[in-house]
Amino acid sequence: MKSFFNKLKQITGYEPIKSVVLGNYNRQEQYNVDTERLMGRDYDKVKVTMNYYETNAVKIFFEFQNGNKLTFDAIEVPYIYSDEVKVSLIAENKQPAYLSKDFQQLILINPVTRIKIVLKY
Repeated sequence: MKSFFNKLKQITGYEPIKSVVLGNYNRQEQYNVDTERLMGRDYDKVKVTMNYYETNAVKIFFEFQNGNKLTFDAIEVPYIYSDEVKVSLIAENKQPAYLSKDFQQLILINPVTRIKIVLKY
C-alpha cells in the first residue's frame, strides 16, 4: 500500500492525508439505467478507495483484479454518514458519474452512457 501512495504522489504531486477503503467487492453487474435490464455480470475482485488531499481534493480509485484502474475526481464534498457515501464525480475522460454506497453495495451511474454499475460483496 505504501508503494501505491508513493506512485500516487509521483503522479499527482500530492500525498493523500487520509485514505478510506470503500469496499472490496467480488461481483460486478451492469444495468441499463432506463430499463433496469441486466446487461452483464462479472465475478472480478474490485477494490474501491477514496483519498483526501491537502488541497481539499477527493479522488476515488477503482482497482480491478486484472490490474486495470479507474480514477474519478469528486466535484463536490462527499456526503458520508456511517456506511453511506454519495458523491458526484468526473472521470478521467471528462464524463460525469454519480457514486452511491451503502452497507450492501456500491452503485456507479454514468448519465451519458446510461449505464449503472453495481458492485456487490
